[in-house]
Amino acid sequence: MTLPPLLLLRTPSPKYPDRTLGTLTLPLAVKSIKGNSLNLTLTTLELPYLDNQNKCSCIPCGEYVILPYNSPKFNKCFKVYQWRDSVGNPLTLAEAKQRMGVLDSGMELHDTIKGNGYTRADILIHVGNYPRDTQGCILVGLGCKSSLSATEGTYITESKKALEQMWKWWNQCSPTELTRRKREKVGLVIKNKGE
Repeated sequence: MTLPPLLLLRTPSPKYPDRTLGTLTLPLAVKSIKGNSLNLTLTTLELPYLDNQNKCSCIPCGEYVILPYNSPKFNKCFKVYQWRDSVGNPLTLAEAKQRMGVLDSGMELHDTIKGNGYTRADILIHVGNYPRDTQGCILVGLGCKSSLSATEGTYITESKKALEQMWKWWNQCSPTELTRRKREKVGLVIKNKGE
């Protein structure tokens, strides 16, 4: 059974044009008593979408892959990758899955994100609470609060605990499942709410 991709639903707000809040849903491998899928949902904070420009925009909506990464600045976090064909066009997760195992599929996993004429490197999922804590990466938290300060606006809370939960989610599976996750890669789908 292939684990469904993570889903990041963004909710841009005209009230705070310098940030984009959202939710990141991580599917759990266990089921409820009624047989329903269970999920872990985290809060996200990103920069606004400004055509994928370096250090001032979140990445475009699309389909990506995440893998564990040890950052010199943020330590244990996750890195966002993009499947691309032989001429550099981004592939959907379904297109990449179709090509897996095919010799000379012309498909490569890149740690740079292409979109709108820009190529972005080192997009991570890491700790942070405010827009000043990111240069285009995805910050995770357990919730959000509104600051009394007009300049701070809404921010995310308990970011370290949220990233710890994400690591527990990654490591919750058996050694066989963990090997499969690394081999098959874990998908990340990013959408704007309502699309």
